[in-house]
Amino acid sequence: MTLNMMLTSRHGVYLTGDFRLAYSDGHTEDDLLAQKLVPVVKFEWCALVAFCGIAKTPKGLDVGDWLSNAVHVDERKESIGAFVARLQTADRWLSGLRGERRLTITVVGFNRRRPFAAVLSNFEDADGKKLPKVQPHLQTFRLKPKDIELRFFGDPASVSVDDRKHLENILRKNQPKALRAALGEANSRASEKSTVISAQCLVGSLLPTGAGEISVYGIDTSTEYVPRFVQHEMSSAGVEGFQCKAGPDGKPLSPHWKGMTMKVQGKLGTDAQFVILHVLSNVERAIGTKKNANMQVFQKIAGPNEPERYTFTTRRR
Repeated sequence: MTLNMMLTSRHGVYLTGDFRLAYSDGHTEDDLLAQKLVPVVKFEWCALVAFCGIAKTPKGLDVGDWLSNAVHVDERKESIGAFVARLQTADRWLSGLRGERRLTITVVGFNRRRPFAAVLSNFEDADGKKLPKVQPHLQTFRLKPKDIELRFFGDPASVSVDDRKHLENILRKNQPKALRAALGEANSRASEKSTVISAQCLVGSLLPTGAGEISVYGIDTSTEYVPRFVQHEMSSAGVEGFQCKAGPDGKPLSPHWKGMTMKVQGKLGTDAQFVILHVLSNVERAIGTKKNANMQVFQKIAGPNEPERYTFTTRRR
């Protein structure tokens, strides 16, 4: 089922997604490669998208893969309305499901410097409250957050009152790094009280400046973990794989994605450029032969005194 925590303010927006999946026959399982939190970057706006509910379409496609395909449409001029309308097409395959068919899709981001949010669900309202019964179609709620707002979806009751107050307090202080960590910890505590939430999760944040970050919580760094949306992003940039470092036994270590940062450079609009930095451990270098005329790839092995910031010089083509 999952827990999605959505926090909004004028200074930043946040969204979480865990890895527990619900199937039409009623059973649940964890899938660390499930794409339950995906970034989307357009010329005029950027957002985070997550879902909770049913795991697969009637044809067996992972809902996370369907969501990623819907998000990664190479149309950078697309409006928010057109994007939300494409998410609503989930109704087409939801109608073919029998048994478990609950689904909520959450979207939160900035349109230039104005926060916005949208909730599409057939069993919850815009505040995560359960509807009297599962609806035949997704209902769409478009929101324009103006103040500090916290919303919880999937299993909202699993988040304690103390955690809610703590999250709101950090959000008011505008402390993105501390808030991402607090969200990861809140998800872990919620998983102890719920059978539909995994202890591991992704936490994403976006700022009105166009900067964003997604972090991983609860997954051991020795675990092979490169989410499919990251594989998609890297493949589009010409990266075909990784040369991994060797462990003490001489065997290759497993690539582990630790998170990503993204930044819209320049004036928002058709002149904007996107810088996306993926951070991986156990990797010596990325390998690939394909080139993309619209992208430049930068890679570097981090040292013990690595700086927190990098300056990029890009060339327009």
